Amino acid sequence: MIQFPLRDNLQIHLSLAPGEDPEYWLERGHLDALLTKDLGIYFYSKMEEGLKRGFDIECRCIVPIAESWLRGIRLNMAKIAELQTKVASAQKNISTKLGVPPSVITSPKQLTAYLFSEKGFRPKVFTPKGAPSAGKEALMELYYENNQDPTLRAIMDFKNITTMKSKFLDGAEKCTKHNKHNYSHATPRLFGTVTGRMTYSNK
Repeated sequence: MIQFPLRDNLQIHLSLAPGEDPEYWLERGHLDALLTKDLGIYFYSKMEEGLKRGFDIECRCIVPIAESWLRGIRLNMAKIAELQTKVASAQKNISTKLGVPPSVITSPKQLTAYLFSEKGFRPKVFTPKGAPSAGKEALMELYYENNQDPTLRAIMDFKNITTMKSKFLDGAEKCTKHNKHNYSHATPRLFGTVTGRMTYSNK
């Protein structure tokens, strides 16, 4: 473990506010970095090989990720506007093909009625209250149980498009409106999920 000297007065002062005694905060930050590195080395030695490989990949991403957070990620708003038009057209084509308004697909209650009452599919997944489910997993199971039915495929495509629109296109537009420029400064979350993948999040 790293050995380092401690200032005599290096202790937590509850009355000390950020901006006061910058040398104190600089040394605290320095020690935080050293101790974090030591803890990382220790826990790395306890990892299985598969975990080490994933950890190594994420570590190599830290510097570019930090730079993207600081400088921002440029958003191509002209391309996003183009994609918004394509998404709206794709959604309209799917709903026209199915002969239902988009609200039927986006409303769980209406979609359930459409699939199980009007189209006659047999539900495979149920909610905790015992009602038929038309959620993502339920749709996928129905799709394969019914020989990859084109109606179910169209509904899943519509929902996937809607999710991508909400996450990426609408999100980018909200971001630029808030930031007043075409850059995102979303907060990177390393190891942000159960699977260990990185995510970005911000309000």
